[in-house]
Amino acid sequence: MTPLSGLLAFLAHDYVPRAVGRRWDALVPVTLQGCFALIIGERPNDPEIAEFLERLHRTGSRPPLVIVAGPKNTPWTAHAERQTGVDGLIFTDARAEHQIHAFRLLAGNTTDRTIAQSDPAIARIWTRTKDVVHDLTARIRAGQPIPRADVQALATSVVETLDSSALTDFLALLRQHHAESVVHGLDVGITALLLGRHIGVRRKADELRLFETGLLHDVGKLAMPLPILQKPGKLTDEETAVIQRHPIESEKILRHSGAYDDLVIRAAVQHHERLDGTGYPHHLPADGIHDLSRLIAVCDVFCALTEHRSYRPKQTPEDAVPILRDMSGNHLDPIYVERLIELVNGDTLPPKAAA
Repeated sequence: MTPLSGLLAFLAHDYVPRAVGRRWDALVPVTLQGCFALIIGERPNDPEIAEFLERLHRTGSRPPLVIVAGPKNTPWTAHAERQTGVDGLIFTDARAEHQIHAFRLLAGNTTDRTIAQSDPAIARIWTRTKDVVHDLTARIRAGQPIPRADVQALATSVVETLDSSALTDFLALLRQHHAESVVHGLDVGITALLLGRHIGVRRKADELRLFETGLLHDVGKLAMPLPILQKPGKLTDEETAVIQRHPIESEKILRHSGAYDDLVIRAAVQHHERLDGTGYPHHLPADGIHDLSRLIAVCDVFCALTEHRSYRPKQTPEDAVPILRDMSGNHLDPIYVERLIELVNGDTLPPKAAA
């Protein structure tokens, strides 16, 4: 059986553990915007549950999600599955990455509720994004082409509906979410759009391309083996080699699908190339890396640093700045790095582009 200590250590990146009894651990988000109760051990009796939840309510946060943890196919977890007050299960005899993945999905429920209660336009776009990404994932894993019309419709909704202030608010919400497969593409797409506006992009067609490129830049990862993608620890050399094929997979998927802009495809292939030639998959020199690819590369690194990851805690945007500067020049385009840092530092953004 896999001990829960590793899972609790992972969750402690974003949650404050509070010991509330012999069989229990409560995990309270640092922001105190909600509370997750992780119930561990044999089946408790009703008074214990009542006391436990009452103690959580006294923290001043919103009512907790109740998550049961225990060995699969035991009387305790079978009992828990039948209880309407239980929001989710974690099986302690599963592999550690499965435990973490299960909790990420449950933890994402809090952010989903927050987004649903935010600007109605943001809530609609979030719902639409999840639908689009889930459809793309299913199609890619089935070897089917991915339609551009749905991606373009989403891009149009983002560009035409949300001004730069709303986009910035949206990013703040996204960075609280744990659903990496959905969040990262949207995060990079919005960041690329904001960066483009900041450096003077005004044409709607160019804004649409920036968002679409960011959304699709990692689409090849959807064809990668899930155990590698979701692994909480360091990858082996063989696993790293598999992951580093995802830009090639992205090109195959987008070309097989047809209708995608060649610049979008090129950026998907090149966004891990580095100015000193040490990038992948083709080890291109600086003059072989397209300008759009350079911009997406900067946004990709920044977003990866500031999002939840199963193998490390997220950075704040401010903490990501020195890391970007360390990568500037040798790996990342120094101009785009500095322009993105301006955004992080709160420089005034230009107005939304006209149609």
